[in-house]
Amino acid sequence: MANRLPEKLTALRKHYGLSQGDLAEKLGVSVMEYMNWENGNKICTIQTLIRIADIFKVTPDELADNRKELDMPQLGSDDSIDIPFINPDLSGGENRTSAESTQLVQKPVDEGDTQVVPAGGTAAIETDENSQTKVLDTQGFQRTISNEIVDELPDAGSYPEPEKRRDPEKEKKKRKTLLISVFAVVAALALAFAVMMLSDKKGSVTNTLTDINRLSAGDRYSLYIDDSGKLNVTGTFGTAGRFTDVVQVSAYEGHALGLKKDGKVVSSDDKSPVGSWKNIVMIAAGRTHYVGLRSDGTVVCTGSEAACKVETWAKIKAVYAGNTVTVGIDEEGTAHVSGEAGDADGTKNIVSAAVGADELIFVQQDGKVLSFPISGIAPSDVSEWENVAAAAAGSRTAAGLTKDGKVISSSSDEKIQAMISQWSDIRYIAVNDGTIVAVDNKGVLHGAGTNDGQYVDGVDPTPDVEKEPDEALPSVSGITFSETTANVVIKWAKVTGADFYEVTVDTDPETKVSKIGSNSTSIPTDRLNDGQEYTVTITAYPVDKKKFKQSEPTVVKYTYNMKTIQLGSPGNIRQESSTDGKWIIAWDSVSHADYYYVSFDGGEEMQIHDTKIELVPTEMGIENGSTHNIQVRAGSDDSKYTTGEAGRASLKYEFKVPKFNVTLIFTLADGTEVGTPATYDMSMEAGNYSILSYIPAGYELADSTQTTFDVTTDTVKTVIVVRKAAEEEQPVQEPAAEEETNG
Repeated sequence: MANRLPEKLTALRKHYGLSQGDLAEKLGVSVMEYMNWENGNKICTIQTLIRIADIFKVTPDELADNRKELDMPQLGSDDSIDIPFINPDLSGGENRTSAESTQLVQKPVDEGDTQVVPAGGTAAIETDENSQTKVLDTQGFQRTISNEIVDELPDAGSYPEPEKRRDPEKEKKKRKTLLISVFAVVAALALAFAVMMLSDKKGSVTNTLTDINRLSAGDRYSLYIDDSGKLNVTGTFGTAGRFTDVVQVSAYEGHALGLKKDGKVVSSDDKSPVGSWKNIVMIAAGRTHYVGLRSDGTVVCTGSEAACKVETWAKIKAVYAGNTVTVGIDEEGTAHVSGEAGDADGTKNIVSAAVGADELIFVQQDGKVLSFPISGIAPSDVSEWENVAAAAAGSRTAAGLTKDGKVISSSSDEKIQAMISQWSDIRYIAVNDGTIVAVDNKGVLHGAGTNDGQYVDGVDPTPDVEKEPDEALPSVSGITFSETTANVVIKWAKVTGADFYEVTVDTDPETKVSKIGSNSTSIPTDRLNDGQEYTVTITAYPVDKKKFKQSEPTVVKYTYNMKTIQLGSPGNIRQESSTDGKWIIAWDSVSHADYYYVSFDGGEEMQIHDTKIELVPTEMGIENGSTHNIQVRAGSDDSKYTTGEAGRASLKYEFKVPKFNVTLIFTLADGTEVGTPATYDMSMEAGNYSILSYIPAGYELADSTQTTFDVTTDTVKTVIVVRKAAEEEQPVQEPAAEEETNG
């Protein structure tokens, strides 16, 4: 596991607004030494690690343990004050420690004088008339002991009043009332416990039928839950028996999810772990993963690692899934995206989403639509869509449902466009691959596209029983491959009479792209291993199925060699000003760079996770006015990018030490001024100076502990002195007085 201490140091330092020099100064080490820690070249000692943790108010364990994430401290509350519980010492002791004074005072009390404090309760806080705060730690309270908090001791001369005589009849009634109350409380607790247990068995959520996930389309089937709650299956779906009592359905190609009323989830996959999920209120099925939204706004996901980075999501109100992408929409309408469409993350004003094989669709609050590519494949042009209420996406096909019940689509198939233009009063839509499915407000199912005959929309669903044609389309030829950092592009020569093509690659799991309308497609490189050989199969399918049958598959071997790109060279290497003498070297950032290598005068390179570096010239032996050759190279943590060529610059270190006007005034205790005009209007550099170097002869400091003074700005300082005992009989003449005598 990589050492994460450097990134934690960098994050904490920037969180507090400190430079590397500032932190090095706090730790009492050189900047170069600290930079080696932050760059990962060296590791600090345990004592220094403890010191760093103390400065940043985190634990050493949080810094050292790579498995733990940092919990950034809240700025503005750096210091905390522990206020002890101030309570009279009932034991008579006079020297109780702070720890002892925080303990609770427990003593038995008379029957009826009860004070109920639950075990493990929170601390109670009181403030008395002297503004002293008492903190009561209730963690140690026992249920069987009554606790009394004593704020004051009784006066020395006070005595309890005589106990009043009790009335037997009143006592009897009191006991009867108490028994009735106890029975009532016990009965209420028993009822609450029974309800809790019953609720736990049934699940803590109760889902009802809404407009969410009522229609979903797979590769050879469609699922629709009608208003009565009945699941209607069209096509071939062999696991429908599992989907009883579902209120939501979500499908992707050959697999599907169903959400039950009790918050449980069922799957068409035999070994899916979704059966253990609880308290789910929305589901989404992706190509290689499943997603569930919990009732508390968090998200659970299984399958694709890239698409399931959802652990930190909170306050989510809707989830969607597709080809290696998961989308969550939070309560503020902001999109959270995990997977191959990261550019869409953080998009705001979103009401719903749709994820297909090659694009992510967002429906905005104003009824307009945004599209984002998945794995670099160009998305549909939806820029002119308006008044959209919902969207659906498949493969190279997106559809939108307008608020007036019409359906619009990005499909290039004229037959599909002609068919959906006739639909009206549509309530739900779904897309799988290039097929669009819809249900109108009367519950009638509509379908357009290559739907394998399972949708009735003016098309006879009866399979064609005519004799299969003898002649097959010519096999695909002229197959070529080209690589980018994101995709492998596969092209081939067009086959005359072909309507579409199908491409499979024996990745793990298998990659299959169906119904490709053009003579090219692309495979994401994250599914391929560098240097591995793959089998690629391409088949052509005819336009005229009565005249031609599909071509014989063309099989070729392809070895994937990962494409790398050399990073650019850092430019505009420059020095920035510093008032404290530090030498700051900066440069422009390089796209895709995660860090930089910096060297001076051909020396050893230092790795910097920033676009500037602060140096202390005195520690590096850099003289004022000297010129040095600076070299900066860009590097990346992504194996797709190689280290770039070095950017170079020759920079001259020049630092003008600021000077300030300083006046020292020496006076006796009574205010009489003594001294010399030489201590007036002095020009001095910033720094710390000794007063003893300026004190008039024959005098000494009245306060021997104040022997120095700081110069950080124009300074006027008054210093109180006394005459030395040996000089009392022969006082030393002061220069000013001598000038007056001569005058």
